[in-house]
Amino acid sequence: MKNTNLKLLLDLKGQPISNRYLESPNESEELFSLKLGQCQDTGLIQLIDPVPSRELVPKFDWINYYEPEEHLDSLVDTLSNEPFKKKGMVVGGISPKDHTTLRRFENRGYTTWALDPVKDLGLSIRSGVESIQAHLCKENAERYVNEQGKADLVIARHIWEHVANQNEFSAALKELTSDEGYLLFEVPECSDLVKSCDYTMPWEEHLYYYDPTTLRKSLQSNGFDIVRMDVVPQPYENLLIAICRKRVQKRTANSQEKDRLVKAKFKAIDWFKKSDEREITFEDGILVDEDRFTIRTAILEHHIPCLGFSLEEKNHVNICKDRLGKMCYQSGPWLKELKQCVCEGKSDEYLLEVPLLAKGSQKKTLGQLKEELVLISPGQKISYVVDTVYNEANKRDVVDLVKESDIFFCESPFLAEEETRGLERCHLTARQAGLIAREANVKKLSVFHFSGRHTFRTEQLIQEAEEAFQGK
Repeated sequence: MKNTNLKLLLDLKGQPISNRYLESPNESEELFSLKLGQCQDTGLIQLIDPVPSRELVPKFDWINYYEPEEHLDSLVDTLSNEPFKKKGMVVGGISPKDHTTLRRFENRGYTTWALDPVKDLGLSIRSGVESIQAHLCKENAERYVNEQGKADLVIARHIWEHVANQNEFSAALKELTSDEGYLLFEVPECSDLVKSCDYTMPWEEHLYYYDPTTLRKSLQSNGFDIVRMDVVPQPYENLLIAICRKRVQKRTANSQEKDRLVKAKFKAIDWFKKSDEREITFEDGILVDEDRFTIRTAILEHHIPCLGFSLEEKNHVNICKDRLGKMCYQSGPWLKELKQCVCEGKSDEYLLEVPLLAKGSQKKTLGQLKEELVLISPGQKISYVVDTVYNEANKRDVVDLVKESDIFFCESPFLAEEETRGLERCHLTARQAGLIAREANVKKLSVFHFSGRHTFRTEQLIQEAEEAFQGK
């Protein structure tokens, strides 16, 4: 999904692909937009209009890319010791950039495997990490695991900065990794280049340009728990190395559970003993649908499945009794029937028997009576969300649930500066609550459930949420 909250930092206009050498001086050169932007939510610097991966395949066999390797011996030594060392440990690599690391593990007696871009992903022999990231999905990973088995350590050097669909790519990496295994990510560290305003930084068409903070956010938001992160100094640009484990939820609701609802009664007279248990289809998130209101829910992600709620009143239907005399209509039980017909949405052509002040009655269409006697006003919507994490899937579900609410009660335990802590604890920051409320177009936001550590900073939490809500 394209990020729509980017601020333009640098526009280099049309530029050629860095590996696309011309065969003659007269050959026309295709140019692509090269714009660098910064996400206003996460701070991550990235390309605004990435070049399609198919355009980045080199035309010539003699073009090769090499990454710094002076640190690999020390890195492999670290990973060959506790707590990473495991008897019979299998080490896997996902691109040719991992081969030299795999050889170092082989020299230490470990079993290794390496994805073959041609055989396993159907790519050309010239394809690089840009093509691998676009084709490595969970289905391909499952097929590979069926043949080779999972790895206890998966190496992913210099590919994460090229990944367009991080959610899909992460699912593939997790599929390749054993439940107790580790993953190694290595990316360029761009802080010094940014500080020096080095405009040559985007020349390799990386999609993302990381520093320790943005890499941590990126990995955590894609379901990886960081065990260790190091900055490795290099002459031109430093390296960032993150050793992670895939996050395993204690309990998740599967798709089958999301499609069904179990209802039961707990009567006080029976000491709340469960009775009348039944299973029904769960559609459109509806828990309760009564004449005057509907309660909906969404299954959200916490450390366990957690529910958010919205209560939506049906339209308010009022009879203007002061108009009865003017229309020469009697009052009486028929008005209840009129109101019920409106609430049920019956056709305007539906006929009702209307008693007159004079003797007798006459038939009137529902449409006529609505125009003469009925005042319809929209009901209110109140939504409530607490105990949930901020990621794309969760945000989408919350926005869908609370959209157009008159008032949205939302948790905000943490300050904006504590976003990493929020991810770890599966809670929202005040700013994230405000961003969700703004995207959902709610009328009023009320934040609560503040962390106990912020007893004397509640005004700051409220202010951060309101500023994000107002788009400041």
